[in-house]
Amino acid sequence: MTIHLVYVKGFSRATPTAITNELAVRLAGRCKVRTYNFDDAGIIRPQPGDVLIGHPHPDPASIFVQSHRLEGWRKRIVMQPFAHGRECLAGFARLNDLIQNTDHFLAICASYWIDTLAASPLAHWAYKTRQLDLAVNRQHFPPIKRTWNPPGRRRFIYVGHTAAYKGVDCLAALADHNPHLHVAWMGPGQIPSGHLKTLGYQRLADRSTQRILQDYDFLLTCGRADANPTTVLEAASLGLIPICTPQSGYYRQDWIVNIPLDDIEGASKVLNHMNTVDESELATFRAHAEVALNSYYTWDRFAADVLACIEAPPACRPDDKTWRQTADANAGVLAKIAAGSPTDDPRALRWTNPHRLKRTWRYAWKSLLPRG
Repeated sequence: MTIHLVYVKGFSRATPTAITNELAVRLAGRCKVRTYNFDDAGIIRPQPGDVLIGHPHPDPASIFVQSHRLEGWRKRIVMQPFAHGRECLAGFARLNDLIQNTDHFLAICASYWIDTLAASPLAHWAYKTRQLDLAVNRQHFPPIKRTWNPPGRRRFIYVGHTAAYKGVDCLAALADHNPHLHVAWMGPGQIPSGHLKTLGYQRLADRSTQRILQDYDFLLTCGRADANPTTVLEAASLGLIPICTPQSGYYRQDWIVNIPLDDIEGASKVLNHMNTVDESELATFRAHAEVALNSYYTWDRFAADVLACIEAPPACRPDDKTWRQTADANAGVLAKIAAGSPTDDPRALRWTNPHRLKRTWRYAWKSLLPRG
């Protein structure tokens, strides 16, 4: 058996390339593995027993999409970040037919998006959807926090870009509503706020960046439709306490502080509480994070979950009237979403590698990749 893994290749310690690198090494201990870039052109012709797994690119000529059409695969598995918030629905609407014809959908996301799947236009995917939590290599993100800033002078930081699904409008509103709080932002783009300290783009895996983060106490993210940003895991590994909306993917966990989305007063109460709370409470959050990161959010567990999916029987489509009616109704909704999605997104991708697709995309597909 050969596993053909189609994802994002590169040498960065951050996702999405970390997913390819960390997973390929672990799968190679069990079977033969070949890796491909998700924007490669071409086609993979399966040999008996081969498995195709990975992230489909929106171009129908891309390697995963073309290869997925072929018969002869032991398994065809879609594996990609998943959040069914409205900011991401257009991309998934275009995948409806492909998902319907795949054996499993490995949804890279935290539990919020699975727990709320039944109320979304993608509910008919549930029978073949398996949640896949991300992971962090703690050697790349070693603990750096030894002390907290004094009560009343603690620091909050958002690390990431400014796509709509990141909820930076809510972040700006929080900063403006709480000018007495130190709220900073590290990342590319622009956020309209007069009270947000801007640090520019820096890579979280760099030691120079980690030295800057030593001065901060909390990672703050206000995601609207974020699968499960690895910056949450990376910041927790460094020793910061994550504060995030449930729509950032993480919720109902003892190492996470949740704030409500679009409730500035409610979220502000949480931030002000964390700014002044006794250090013993902060230490408890950090202790719980250590347990979670060391026992669950590991690449060994991630790879084991992928292997379990590969070995599992193909998902059986429900054969009942209610499911068929739901699937048909959702298909109509998704078709309308796909037809009405933006076609002039300024974050369009331009592929310039002569060995890959040469096309300008009018859709920000990159926003669905699990970047921080």
